Order: sequence, then C-alpha cells, then structure tokens
Amino acid sequence: MKRLLCALLMAAASFGCVSKTRWDIAAAQKKMLSIQPGMSKAQVIAVLGGPNSREVIPDNEGQPIEFLQYQTRFTGDAIMFAPQDSDMTPFMFINDRLIGWGRNYYDRT
Repeated sequence: MKRLLCALLMAAASFGCVSKTRWDIAAAQKKMLSIQPGMSKAQVIAVLGGPNSREVIPDNEGQPIEFLQYQTRFTGDAIMFAPQDSDMTPFMFINDRLIGWGRNYYDRT
C-alpha cells in the first residue's frame, strides 16, 4: 500500500511539473506580444525574465551580436530532456538594442 501511495505521489508531482512548465511557456508567449524592436536588453529582461541561455557571436567586422534565448515552445519532456533548439526563440541585440527575434535572425548570423 505504501509503495502504491508513493508511486501515485511521484506521478502527481511529475505531472504538476510538466503542467507548470507548459504554463510558464504559455506565459512567456503572451509576454512576447509586448516586445518591440529597439527595446534595450534590460527592458526585454524586465518583461520576459532571465533567459535560458546567452550567446555572443561576432559579426563580419568583429562587432558582438548578442542573443538571449527563451524557451517559447514545448516539444518534449522538459523534466527528462533539455529543451530542443526548436523550442527556443533567440532575441538578437546589437549595441544593447533589440534588432529582432526568431530563428531567422539566429540562423543568418
């Protein structure tokens, strides 16, 4: 009986984590609607919170292009596996200003 109860509690806890992850992603998608090109990096972080990851890539002239990556999709099991690249939306900054966001910006850099 104790084993069954433990198994049920663990399953409920796992389901709660997955639901929370999906809710967090849905909230991030909604917040993205208020993001505008030209915003500062601090403004974007104030709206969306801290990013999942950050990358800085030099352009052809050696100037830094910064990408903040946010998870905005859920295509797998976030508890068992790290988010896939397709789950992430990159936000591109040059000189601390948002140029745009989406895979096209990232893939062209």
